[in-house]
Amino acid sequence: MHVFPTDGMEMDFPFARSVVVVRSQRTVKRTQQTTQEIRYYVSSLDPEERKPKEWHRLIRGHWAGAEIRNHWKRDA
Repeated sequence: MHVFPTDGMEMDFPFARSVVVVRSQRTVKRTQQTTQEIRYYVSSLDPEERKPKEWHRLIRGHWAGAEIRNHWKRDA
């Protein structure tokens, strides 16, 4: 994970202060096929406001919450 400062106006996101780049890798056990993916996140927080572990926790927490809310509605 890498966090870079950004000028939100250049990106057309006026309140953006950071771009977070996350690289992930997964291996399918059955086929042993490995894939890599790069994800980009834009944040209004300054890069120095969080440590890498905290950025990671924020991203994981966001997606975990989205999954729980989405699946709960569908399951109910």
